[in-house]
Amino acid sequence: MSNENDMLFSAATLQVEPMIGLSVDNIFGGDHNNPEIFSFFSDFSNLLMQDCGKYPQWAINYGATRELPLRLLLGMPLSQLTVAQKRIAEACLYLLYRRTGDGLWTDKPLWNPTNRSRIDAPLEKCKLDIPFMLSLGISTTLWESNVLIHSGGLSDLGRKSDMGLMRPTTLTRNFVALAVYGFPDPLQFFTANKKAQ
Repeated sequence: MSNENDMLFSAATLQVEPMIGLSVDNIFGGDHNNPEIFSFFSDFSNLLMQDCGKYPQWAINYGATRELPLRLLLGMPLSQLTVAQKRIAEACLYLLYRRTGDGLWTDKPLWNPTNRSRIDAPLEKCKLDIPFMLSLGISTTLWESNVLIHSGGLSDLGRKSDMGLMRPTTLTRNFVALAVYGFPDPLQFFTANKKAQ
């Protein structure tokens, strides 16, 4: 992409109903690659998890699971964010960053991480950039169970991608999956594959 702030999919083209999410500008100083964002996912989850590493039943009942922090940063339809989820998020933001009040929520374009080591190439000559994906702090489990489309798991996907063995349809399916999940620029997750050149 020519400009760090450009997005492949604008909020206007994808938005079919009002969206809401956490304000990267007001919470993380506008830096979409702020390391605090990358630790936010696990820190948020750790506040809610029990000592045994599981979410308590009350959190599950309110939809506060491992996926919620990512959904909040990428944005979600306003109609899907419950009052309980919003209160849980605000409590966690207070405990983690002492952030409260106005400015926590926005309907503007949300989190758009930039892959600064990405090498531009047509999608069919790319591979999934697994190290970039893992550097974002999103758990492997979340990638495998909620975002990407591959039956062999993230390590198998990375191995096939690195070896140039990934089918073009797998690349396009995962590009679409990233877009549908809410990443505004799925190309950030793909980099030139020298084995496919």
